[in-house]
Amino acid sequence: MANNKYLDSTGVKYLWDKAKGLYQRKEEGKGLSTNDYSTEEKEKLAGLENYELPAASANDLGGIKIGEGLAIDGEGVVHTVYNPEMPVNWDIITDKPTTLEGYGITDAIDSSAFDDAIDTVNDDITALDNKIDEVREEVTKVYKYKGSVPTVADLDNIQNPDNGDVYDVEEDGMNYAWNEDENRWDNLGSMINIESITNEELDIITGSASTENTLRTLFEDGGEVSLAKNITITAPMTTSEDTVLDLDGHTLTYNSSAYALVADGATLTIKNGNITSSARIAQAENGGEVIIESGTFIAGDVALSAVGEGS
Repeated sequence: MANNKYLDSTGVKYLWDKAKGLYQRKEEGKGLSTNDYSTEEKEKLAGLENYELPAASANDLGGIKIGEGLAIDGEGVVHTVYNPEMPVNWDIITDKPTTLEGYGITDAIDSSAFDDAIDTVNDDITALDNKIDEVREEVTKVYKYKGSVPTVADLDNIQNPDNGDVYDVEEDGMNYAWNEDENRWDNLGSMINIESITNEELDIITGSASTENTLRTLFEDGGEVSLAKNITITAPMTTSEDTVLDLDGHTLTYNSSAYALVADGATLTIKNGNITSSARIAQAENGGEVIIESGTFIAGDVALSAVGEGS
């Protein structure tokens, strides 16, 4: 039985809050490294002077003026203006085109060809409808609902079932069909369990810890691990996989003995935050390595140490 999970409204809200905390909100037209206004552009803008648009000519671009019979509205759109003293008589215009090609229309569809195409489409639709009816008829031959029985065992008491006979079994709510080729009843469906995904499971998916248990799981698995909030751990955490612990501006607090973090034969990189330990902070063992990139670290005893060829 498959166990699938869905994301409910509470989980979506939780995931959205985490995403907003991890990333800077995007501003339209800007990138994270965009120099939006340079000194060079500021000086160029300051040096601009009033510009006089030249008149347009046959060879040069420029401004134009509205002549007789034309007008421009408040949005800059040019319109013709009716003038009864300047009528346009289509009949007196000479050299008018006499064909569609003369007006620049070279791809007009012949009406008879268009009618033929419509007839072809209608024929295809009719053929498709007929095929659907045939398929529907065949499907009704495959499965035929015959009734219901209390239990699966009661199916064996049905005398001479036909291939495709379907019965509902009340004890499990499933439908069963008689398979004549295999001489058996086939289950036509199965129950699916759906349960809500937890916030802790979302933390594991995103690699961003909000609890000690989640942080411990991520730390042991290795890879990129970050803190979504301040976390206090109650026992040492050991990783045998290369791990980058990004504190992301938060504080990791350790209130116990020995070391808070242990790199066992792996490389542990710590950065971007604070670690406070009542005892010791980190130790490299069995060829492991601890790298401090940035942050503030306060220890009640030795902050870092190495044993067994660790560094």
